[in-house]
Amino acid sequence: MFVKVYEYYVREECIEEYLTIQEKAGEIYDKYIDAHTIYLRSKKDEAKWMEITRYKSEEEYRKVYLS
Repeated sequence: MFVKVYEYYVREECIEEYLTIQEKAGEIYDKYIDAHTIYLRSKKDEAKWMEITRYKSEEEYRKVYLS
């Protein structure tokens, strides 16, 4: 298993759009790679989000994102 973690900030007024974009991106990625993503929102800072994606292997990750 290979895990990639991203942290970033999303303005309150953009959260709905952000989630819509992530859903559409997930549909596209599902066609090309076996990965599972979870999105977490901080309780301390509601603008802060964490994205955690699990891949079968690092090679699977590199196949799509670094080729």
